[in-house]
Amino acid sequence: MKAFTSGLTTRIWLILILPVLTGYSAICQGFSPSTNARLQFVIDSFQNNPSNPYVGGLSVAINVDGLASWNEATGYAARHVDGQNNLLPGGTSFTTSTLSRM
Repeated sequence: MKAFTSGLTTRIWLILILPVLTGYSAICQGFSPSTNARLQFVIDSFQNNPSNPYVGGLSVAINVDGLASWNEATGYAARHVDGQNNLLPGGTSFTTSTLSRM
C-alpha cells in the first residue's frame, strides 16, 4: 500500500507541477514577435526622426535577467555623399556587429 500511495503522490505532483513549469518555460523563451516589432519601430523612428539628422546608425541590445534578449540595429555605418558633402540615399548598413564609438 505504501508503494501505491508513494507512486500516486508522485503522479499528483507531476500533474500539478508540470503545467506550471511548461508555462514558465514558454514565458522565458524571449520577447514576443509583437514586442520585437515594437522595439524595432522605436529604434527606426529615432533613426528617421528629422530632429536627429546626424545619427548614422545605432545598435541596441536588451537583456532581461537572462530570460529574454533582443538586439537589432538600424541606419548606416557609412553614407553616400556628393561633392558638396550632401547626403545621398543609401550607404553601408549598420549591423549589430558593426564596430562604433560610444
